[in-house]
Order: sequence, then structure tokens, then C-alpha cells
Amino acid sequence: MGLRKLLLCAVASGVLGFVASAAKATEIAYTYSGVLTSSFGSLNAGDAVSGTYTLDPTIAATGASDSSFAVFNDLISASVTIGGFSATVGPGVGLAEIQQDNVPGADRYALVARNPVGSSTVGGLDVSLISFRLDDTTGAAISDALTLLTNPSLANFTSNTFLLFLGSGDQLQVVTGTLSAVSVPEPPVLLLVAAGLLAVFGARRDWFRRVR
Repeated sequence: MGLRKLLLCAVASGVLGFVASAAKATEIAYTYSGVLTSSFGSLNAGDAVSGTYTLDPTIAATGASDSSFAVFNDLISASVTIGGFSATVGPGVGLAEIQQDNVPGADRYALVARNPVGSSTVGGLDVSLISFRLDDTTGAAISDALTLLTNPSLANFTSNTFLLFLGSGDQLQVVTGTLSAVSVPEPPVLLLVAAGLLAVFGARRDWFRRVR
């Protein structure tokens, strides 16, 4: 096989690989940030909060959900960092959820990341839940709880609360905070790269035809 055919095959193979991967890349990755408003152990009010969570928006709400309250078991991973402390959930499948409420005067979007693994204990307690909730008292943020919000902008909610649960039972402690941002997902980079490779492949193919 000539050099030109080898090059064309390599480019075509790369394009097909990227396109196939892009077709499977349904996951959406978000980032969030904010600040603590309460203190416990090594965590202090005013500490910066940052984190991520990734979900699969193609997973429908659970069977017990309805248009007023829905649970989506679509979480793939989640994380939080507060100073020198960090905690992660996943990656994996069948993890905890996104919850949505469509209730007059009390719409809500909530991340519920259960059973995280912490980098250390806080005040002698293990982290047990990473969470935040976005609340809207106007009732305009969510029109149907069964339709997952893929762009949960803070601007569409009237308040929010970050929550880090530590310990359980009689020892349960909750450290709270407020969020300043939840990222808007960008178009998948993989799709842009695949489109670029397709363009390069087409240009090279035309060039080879002209010089033959």
C-alpha cells in the first residue's frame, strides 16, 4: 500500500474513532464554586468551595417520579474541595442522584452525592454526603420535574445552599455554604475535534486527487 493510501487510512481511522467516541459521549460535566457560611473542625466560614459533578442526561427519572417530584439516578461522579480537604464520589454507574421539585412557590434542583470518600476526617467525622440545592420561590425555574434541567443557571433560582454532611445519627454535622456559580456546559470538545479531522481528511483527499 502506498504512502498516500496509508495516510488516508490513518486519517480516516482517526476520524471514525473520534466520531464513534463522540456519539457515546452523552455525559455532561459541571463545575460549581462558592464559599462556606458555617464552620466545623478544620472547615471555616469564608473558606472557598469548588467542585464538579458529571451526569448522564439520557437516563430517565425513576419509576416513582412524577411531574411534581422526580429523582434521576444519573450521577456518574462528583467532587468537592475546601482548602486542604477534598472528597469524591465515583466514577461509576448507579450512583446517587439529581432531584427536582416542581411545586408552586418551591421549585428545587438538588445534587445528592452519597457515600463520598474524603481525603481526611473533619472534626473526627467522615464525610457522608456532598450536596447543594437551588431553590426558586417564584415557581418558574422548573415547569415539569420529569424534564431534567441540563443548564441549572443560578440566575433562574432565588436562592441556593451548599451542604456537606459529616458523620451520622447523633454525631451528624452539616457544614453549609452558598454558591456563586454553576457552570453552563460547553459543546463537547470531542465533536469539535472530530469535525476538524473530517475537514482535514477532505482537504487532503482533494489534494491527492489533484497531484495524481
